[in-house]
Amino acid sequence: PWAADRAVTGAPLRIGTPHGDSTADKGLGTHPRTVLTYDLGGRYARFEALVGLDPEFGDRGRVVVRVLVDGKEQ
Repeated sequence: PWAADRAVTGAPLRIGTPHGDSTADKGLGTHPRTVLTYDLGGRYARFEALVGLDPEFGDRGRVVVRVLVDGKEQ
């Protein structure tokens, strides 16, 4: 259902930005309705992510991302 450091198709990770397409060496490729859960054990003070659609599929989808911390949406 998801892939590390590549798109689920096996292709490189790409994301469409207002400045053109961008690729990434690290990240997660997911299918629709993917839920990922990480137990961070209280070791981190900050979370940062870049989220978007692969330009190949961008016109045919949408993204909704929710980040929950200790069960509460942030």
